[in-house]
Amino acid sequence: MARPLRILHLVVPILVAAASSAAIAQQPEPAPAAPPAQPGEPARGRVIATLANARMTESSGLACGLANPGVFWTHNDSRGGPLLYAFGADGSSRGVVDLEGPGVWNTDWEDLSSFTEGGRAFLLVADTGDNRHDRDVYSLYVVAEPDLKTARRGRLTAAPSRTIRFRYEDGPHNCEAAAVDPGTGTIYLVTKVTSGKAGIYAVACRESTWEEPCRAGAVGTASLPRATGMDFAADGLRAIVVTREDAYEFDRSPAESWSEAFARSPRLVPLPRRKQGESICYGPDGATLYLTSECGKRESGPCVPLVEVAREREEVLEKR
Repeated sequence: MARPLRILHLVVPILVAAASSAAIAQQPEPAPAAPPAQPGEPARGRVIATLANARMTESSGLACGLANPGVFWTHNDSRGGPLLYAFGADGSSRGVVDLEGPGVWNTDWEDLSSFTEGGRAFLLVADTGDNRHDRDVYSLYVVAEPDLKTARRGRLTAAPSRTIRFRYEDGPHNCEAAAVDPGTGTIYLVTKVTSGKAGIYAVACRESTWEEPCRAGAVGTASLPRATGMDFAADGLRAIVVTREDAYEFDRSPAESWSEAFARSPRLVPLPRRKQGESICYGPDGATLYLTSECGKRESGPCVPLVEVAREREEVLEKR
């Protein structure tokens, strides 16, 4: 994706487990590569809405709102500016948030994650796309989830509560899948590869700068072709990674680390075909999955579908 002109940055408060500003927490130990995925349930899912906002054409990240029940959040990729879009399950526009602040811009936003910290709801915006593998430092913005009731004519402004600049320990990577582990606040990243194993990295510092970026440490690898989105279930015991075709779900016991869980074979979750699926999130029930897709190259908005993949919570837990 081509890089746009740098616009205003939105700084976003990120839930990360570390003590002090610019402190780097100890990274989880790398684990062996996960074996191929195990078969899952048959593909199912249905389009339940089309996003009404015509400016949303390249939905690249998706998160379930926690401070605004019934609301989802998404964003365009590098062509869309530092904007977050809120919408309902019926596709209706609920508001647009301009992310502002020093050093906030949309170089290549690729994923979005919602989480709670200290009883407050936050969104993590991952500016981690790097198709040319020529970026040195990447950005993660943590922002308090805006209260949509304060919107004026559907618009709000917000600034990140903190920003994490980070560098991979082994050089540049293109990453379109990032999410926050709700149990520890650690941010996990899955690289996008067309062949071989995808790398799984962890960022465990709370805040950092361009001059002193945090380290993204390797915690494992897995057979995840063209990973484009990621989310953790609210209980912190399941993680799902979506690709252009299907999704792969990892689970762990409360006594295990995610590095141990990522070393096991994930469960294949077949998904319905999308034009260019790049996002996924768990619904409020912790089982139902929601997805969006970018529009076709010659399409203009409204054209982004919201897809629901219904799963019973008991059904998901039985497969663990």
